[in-house]
Amino acid sequence: MIGREISGFRVISRLAEGGMGVVYQGEHLQTKLPVAIKFLRKEFYEKRDNVGRFIREAVIYKRLRHPNLIKFYSFGFDGEEGFFQITELLDGIELEEELMGLGLAHPMKVERACDIALQISAGLEAAHDVAIVHRDLKPANIFLIPQSNTSELVKIFDFGIGKLIEEDFEYIEHLTVTGEALGTPLYMAPEQIRGDHDIGVGVDIYALGVILFQLLTGHLPYTGYTIKDIFLGHIRGKIPHIGKYERSFAHSDLEQLVYDLMQKEPSDRPSSIVKVKERLWSIWQTLKSQTESNTLFDLPSFDSGSFQELLSHEKETFEHSEDSAIEKPAAVLLLQTSDGEKEIAWLLLGERVSIGSGIEANIRMKEYHLASKHAEFYCAPQGWITVNNLDDSIVRVNGAVVSSMMLSDDDWITLGNAEIRLHSFSS
Repeated sequence: MIGREISGFRVISRLAEGGMGVVYQGEHLQTKLPVAIKFLRKEFYEKRDNVGRFIREAVIYKRLRHPNLIKFYSFGFDGEEGFFQITELLDGIELEEELMGLGLAHPMKVERACDIALQISAGLEAAHDVAIVHRDLKPANIFLIPQSNTSELVKIFDFGIGKLIEEDFEYIEHLTVTGEALGTPLYMAPEQIRGDHDIGVGVDIYALGVILFQLLTGHLPYTGYTIKDIFLGHIRGKIPHIGKYERSFAHSDLEQLVYDLMQKEPSDRPSSIVKVKERLWSIWQTLKSQTESNTLFDLPSFDSGSFQELLSHEKETFEHSEDSAIEKPAAVLLLQTSDGEKEIAWLLLGERVSIGSGIEANIRMKEYHLASKHAEFYCAPQGWITVNNLDDSIVRVNGAVVSSMMLSDDDWITLGNAEIRLHSFSS
């Protein structure tokens, strides 16, 4: 196996063996891009359901494109080695391993827990947008990848029992027969345990609630000596409050959110992962504002004076003419601080502005945990504005991790610990 060439990739070394597959590290023959190559173990070929599940996972991966979801490169059948999938090679740690390292009853810091939940929500939103439900969301299927700054990128993977909710594959009937509970007991929604046919996005929302409960308290909401005990807890048990374990959470928006996510009936949970993300984003904003300190940063000097002063001028101040001393800006970037909003950049038509901690950045901001060149804002001559991540850094727009995105007026951009609001003058 080692040294074989599969679909334009070379097998380098064996990484791990799971329930149905063996995973190898590989690399692209030309670019040397590192990848993970998973082969379906041949003893599973005898059951049609196993092959169908492996194929369906590849079909699902091909439809998923988001920074918080694992990247998919190829799928096929090799005459000697059989069915394979090729995905990006994740370099970090599983959330489950991270929790084991923290130890039982040792919760994660609330800011980090909400950050992880936000990124999970963003990844699930991308999956739900193309009608894919994960159905086995758990810490073992969530990967934490350290970034060049102090933050981390969250990746969701293993859609092996994922459901394409608007399609009827030939194998679906065999894989989801009535009464068969697919998933992991500790994180399964009641309707999943019952084997209901009409399983939807609510099972992922429920599992996220259980995960967030575990991150914030260091405990699982339902445990027992047998799987039956755990199942009964999910179906009939009283929903616990996180304030039981940490009094500061009592009666908070965060406690209410976790409680809502773990409601027994899907109709009683938030109706979409988008609504979950919006509530998480609001909570996370509050948490960050409470912990923000008076940090130092370098501001560019503007010969034309304060932007707020310019806003108070008559409209003709911004009218472009040959005699104008001031070129009309398309937008301004406003940094959120404990003292309010501070201007850090004007965006002029055709201009590129980079923000980071290094001297090569146009706007240098210290102690915000930014990469050397963290992100670049580009204001096109036509007036539209984009943000692009640099140095493999994490950039969020309104809570969702993005690599490149067109911005709108009043969008919130998160770079490290910096919260920036875009105010556009073209809106």
